[in-house]
Amino acid sequence: MVSKDGIFLKKEDQALEVSLSDKLDFYDIVKMKIEVLKDTSLQICYSNSKEIKLDITIVVQAGVTFRLQEIKTAKNTKIQTKYSILERAKVLVEKFYDTSFLRELDLFSLNGVGATIDVRTRGIIKDKSVLDRVVYHNYPRTESNIDNRLVTMQKGLLKLYVTTIVYPKIRGCKANQNNQILKENKENSVIKPILLIEENDIEASHNAHIASIDKDTLYYFYTRGIDEKTARKIYIKGFLKGDFYNIDKYMTKYWR
Repeated sequence: MVSKDGIFLKKEDQALEVSLSDKLDFYDIVKMKIEVLKDTSLQICYSNSKEIKLDITIVVQAGVTFRLQEIKTAKNTKIQTKYSILERAKVLVEKFYDTSFLRELDLFSLNGVGATIDVRTRGIIKDKSVLDRVVYHNYPRTESNIDNRLVTMQKGLLKLYVTTIVYPKIRGCKANQNNQILKENKENSVIKPILLIEENDIEASHNAHIASIDKDTLYYFYTRGIDEKTARKIYIKGFLKGDFYNIDKYMTKYWR
């Protein structure tokens, strides 16, 4: 739990080793290290009202399956997270945002044969924010799947950068990106899908899409007797669909 009162580890098991530093004097950054030793899951909730800067390192040991859920309802949050995913480890990262002014950098290093990372991001962005994801395929037969689906509203302007890197002779990898921003405002958000691939023996794909709900989709709802307000709520709820958070309470805040 990251709150206005600080950072608290509410529950821990022997599958995790967590260490937390004090704030650094000059940069005012808190450092956290999480080592995942056995199959387990972790949920981190960010509800801080004051600015916080975090530098997180997560090491997932060989053969371990790890699920990380992050729920961010905080303001003025700056986070850098560095992942080291070792041989045959499988990591699922699920993120949900309902926040303003977010700066986030995720660095995923696939540091062993057969390492896998899946990232699923959903959320509502209400102010200028930057999300940056970088995946390094450092070993053969590694796999990355990045799926970002976010809604911008109010003053929300999102810059979304997703970079996948595969070096020469790193063969048999799979690297996929799906990046979508649904606009509920007039701000000009940006997606930059970047594939830096120096090896032919891989499977790679990317998709980038920014748009509002189109008139044809709304017309489909109208022909079934559904008004625009309800149609938008149904469509956005489907767009943000996920199985690790209660989406309804966020929908009713904005689309009653």
